[in-house]
Amino acid sequence: MLKAIENGQPVDANMFRTEHKKKQQTVKSQLLDRLTGACVTSLLGIAFIIIAVLRCDNLKESASEFMFIPGCILLAIGIALFIVYFIGKNMLAKEIEDEENRLGENK
Repeated sequence: MLKAIENGQPVDANMFRTEHKKKQQTVKSQLLDRLTGACVTSLLGIAFIIIAVLRCDNLKESASEFMFIPGCILLAIGIALFIVYFIGKNMLAKEIEDEENRLGENK
């Protein structure tokens, strides 16, 4: 490029642009992301609750509440994400099928 500029050759300025286009996710991958989030938050919530219950006898009540309340919140979020996943899967079944057929034709 420098050699071309030095020799006076025309250089396309658009070649140096870096456009950050977000890769569009498919409907199926969005649903799988929700399922992953649901699993992670539910498991974290269950782990926090188990830790709080196991430590309840050994530590003060406030220490077990410190783990129990966030555990319940994480579990509730995980359950909500599971509900969103299953409802979305049922509602978007036709779109997912059309998308898979379209992607299958492009290959």
